[in-house]
Amino acid sequence: MVCNYGSEIKLCLSYGLCFFCVFSTMIFYRRYIAICFFCALIVSCDESKNFSFNPDAATLYHFTIETDETSGQDADNLPPPQSKELRFVIQLSQLVNGDRVFNLAYERIAVTSPQTIMNPRADGSADFIRGVMTTFSTDSARNYTAWSNDAMRTHWYQVVPGIIGDSVKVAVNASGRVEDTWAYEPIRDKITAATQKDSREVSQLIRDYVSPEALTDLVNGLFWYLPGRKIKVGEQWVSKIEYKQHAPVKHSHNITVQSIKDDTAFLHVHTIVSGRLGEGRLITTGEMEGTLSASVTSGMPYQMEMAESVVWHTDKYDVHRKKTRVYACISHPHGNICGNAVRKYLFLPIIPANHQQFYGKNNLPGCHNEHK
Repeated sequence: MVCNYGSEIKLCLSYGLCFFCVFSTMIFYRRYIAICFFCALIVSCDESKNFSFNPDAATLYHFTIETDETSGQDADNLPPPQSKELRFVIQLSQLVNGDRVFNLAYERIAVTSPQTIMNPRADGSADFIRGVMTTFSTDSARNYTAWSNDAMRTHWYQVVPGIIGDSVKVAVNASGRVEDTWAYEPIRDKITAATQKDSREVSQLIRDYVSPEALTDLVNGLFWYLPGRKIKVGEQWVSKIEYKQHAPVKHSHNITVQSIKDDTAFLHVHTIVSGRLGEGRLITTGEMEGTLSASVTSGMPYQMEMAESVVWHTDKYDVHRKKTRVYACISHPHGNICGNAVRKYLFLPIIPANHQQFYGKNNLPGCHNEHK
């Protein structure tokens, strides 16, 4: 048996040499001692490593997720993609009945999509320009001046930035599956009181980010690759996740361990996407392909790149959708965080804003774990 890990090879050779000496002198008596020693040698050369959701409580994990999505009836002539960027931080807070409970707080939300822009004329009329790519971003809210002719933008900037910094709690099991979420209602009520808007309007604007369904889909979409058990190079397993926020869609992930280097597992993923309308006809079919790397010790991802191609079937026509997602995680020890938004919620000190250079549109880093 040959070990794949450099640090373990020396240990295996040492055990082997000792075993040879002991076995040669005890071959005709006390055989049980030699047998026990041989078992110890096998255990020391075990290539498998436990791969579960096990974040370090003294570490902040900063995530950046960038998604580009486009859809249309003509698969060969799809419109420009709509983009979404989410930045958030999570930190383990407690263990409850075997589940890991962590705080999650958004640091930035940005959405870029085509909008119809109204361009007022001097005579009081207006021109409408369609398909203008417009970005809504929580970090530009401070410089925003409400335009009376852009109600949607006005409402978005009045409501969504209120999410930033407020932490919600999520309970996750060893396989990375969400068991429960808390704190959506307090965030909704706080924003409702601050804006004097109808709570239903507030819910409509924030539910894609902090509702129980949104948080469940978000977190399940981060950690679905975790088997909650030991893994080794070449092993395969299937992980099934159902996303429920907008429409029931099932992802059946076929995951293969390509290699393990030190504490990093490199995985390849091929996914079958399907969705049904109740128990009736198939409404969604497609595939997803990608790679990811993750810490074996903590189970936390370093970087993930996925490309998805899906067809939505209707009674009269099909809609083709293509989506790419890039996830990146940067972990920092307690007391050294990027960004100021979570300070009063996670009780951590502030660091200079220039540390936010780790993040950049279309320049996502890998995970730089300062514990290494």
